[in-house]
Amino acid sequence: MSEVYRFLASPWNYPRWAAVNAATFRQIGLHEWAGDTEFGPRIVKFSPPNGEGILDHAVYKAGDEPLMMPMRVSADGNRTLVTFVFYRRPEMDDEQLESALEWIRPDFMALKSLLEA
Repeated sequence: MSEVYRFLASPWNYPRWAAVNAATFRQIGLHEWAGDTEFGPRIVKFSPPNGEGILDHAVYKAGDEPLMMPMRVSADGNRTLVTFVFYRRPEMDDEQLESALEWIRPDFMALKSLLEA
């Protein structure tokens, strides 16, 4: 579990599995980074490093309120379990929600491939 947590807790690894252009990904604050995506520039706010497996983060446009999404790494017997919860923003209609989820799915499939390699 700790190896997976360390990998995910490093913002430098985020472009390896998430849809952000690594060449544009840069630190802009203590736990905030910015980079270009196919949907335009985004800010990524990460939770502070901790020993609890908490990897909450928010991806949002400048000027929007960050909505932290719970992400956890935990032991599951001999395996490591990564869980993520996506909260629907109040202004999202069904189509926007489905679009957001379609954007997120490939990220986690890439992460799964990376972690299993």
